[in-house]
Amino acid sequence: MKIEELNPDNFRRKTISNVLPTVVKFYDFNCPLCSGLASPFRRLAQKYVGQFRFYKYNIKDNYEFCEKYLDGGVPTLTVFLDTDNPILINYPEPEDPISGYSYEYLDKWLRHFLATYNVLKGMNND
Repeated sequence: MKIEELNPDNFRRKTISNVLPTVVKFYDFNCPLCSGLASPFRRLAQKYVGQFRFYKYNIKDNYEFCEKYLDGGVPTLTVFLDTDNPILINYPEPEDPISGYSYEYLDKWLRHFLATYNVLKGMNND
């Protein structure tokens, strides 16, 4: 599955104006951990079709634009809901600083978010 690249022109329309929660991977081509995150991120996108939208944003394209969504550098995964206030979800350090993030590790993180999101959404509907 190909993950669409965002830019400043389509960012708002693709993230904040989306009906599904949207996960954006902020990365840099020169970052080894970012490169290691590519395959697990694609697998997550395949697994969660219809539950989340997945995009990526190369910070080299316009660092000033995306700086407010980063928490200490890259890679950063940010979840956007249907508001102008993104929920910054920055997962803990990788299990192994050399090999980076495993699919299982990121899947557990995303399942936890989804469960929390569904609970909150249910509370708002009551």
